Amino acid sequence: AYDSLAQAYAADGKTMNALFTRAQMLKKMGLFTRTLNLLHQTRSGGYPDASDYLRASIDDLIKQTEQEKERLDNFKL
Repeated sequence: AYDSLAQAYAADGKTMNALFTRAQMLKKMGLFTRTLNLLHQTRSGGYPDASDYLRASIDDLIKQTEQEKERLDNFKL
């Protein structure tokens, strides 16, 4: 579903939305480093579909992903 939505955003010229959606997909897959790289790249890009809401959503997802990555990195059996 995330991949289809990202493709739809991209086809509609909403690049920042497409990248954010793809990052959400990567996070769900547990690919935290790739997620963070994509989010930071997306956040710094000058996309025409950028909005304060989308930037805040990206910042929130960065924070959530960093916390989950840290918990996973610190997990010990």
